[in-house]
Amino acid sequence: MEIRDNLILIIQIFAITIAFALLTNLASSFQRENVTQLAQYACYTILTMLSINSFVLALELGKKNCDTNGGFYANNIAYTIKSVDNS
Repeated sequence: MEIRDNLILIIQIFAITIAFALLTNLASSFQRENVTQLAQYACYTILTMLSINSFVLALELGKKNCDTNGGFYANNIAYTIKSVDNS
């Protein structure tokens, strides 16, 4: 699941990067420079949102792993205490 989510983010970032490169190369064909700057700011905004989404995904993955490992360690501690008491 993590691989799929990260692959989707990578594809989105790659697509936005290509769009940004095309806009930069086509900047001279626009009559106004404001249009080019607006398109670049939109690309920067989208890249920022994708970066934040990637960070949130990493935090959720870490939280899920901590919850999973916490239960695992709690079960092992209980088993270890039980084993020591039986000895």
